[in-house]
Amino acid sequence: MLINGPESSLEIVMSEKVPDGLQCAGDARLVITVRVATAHAAFTGESPVWVDALALGNFVEQLEMLNETRDGSAILESLSPGGMRLEIRNTDRSGHLGAFGHIARRFVLGEQDSVINFGIPFCPTELARIIREFATISRE
Repeated sequence: MLINGPESSLEIVMSEKVPDGLQCAGDARLVITVRVATAHAAFTGESPVWVDALALGNFVEQLEMLNETRDGSAILESLSPGGMRLEIRNTDRSGHLGAFGHIARRFVLGEQDSVINFGIPFCPTELARIIREFATISRE
């Protein structure tokens, strides 16, 4: 799944899912790639994260509500605290939308995380596609 803004992008790929019958069935490993660009620099980061099956289903429901009302937000966070946060929310009263959050990666135990924060505005007509793609990840 790709969320494109004017200069930045967010790509989310499911790389693994815990099969039915196992503990944590439905939990998904997502590889998140963020490219944040400004007029003077560009930053790219990639981080694999695990998300809870229930949280993923709730996120899809929140996205559907956001699509209906164009009010509020939908939030998805990784199982590892601080590893990833994705919030899709309206940015103004006109119904414009954006994807906001961060990905983080700890390379050395006990050291500070490397973090990329992002804010990516996107066309509101893309929300239906984003919902379908997250629903597919949730169901698979």
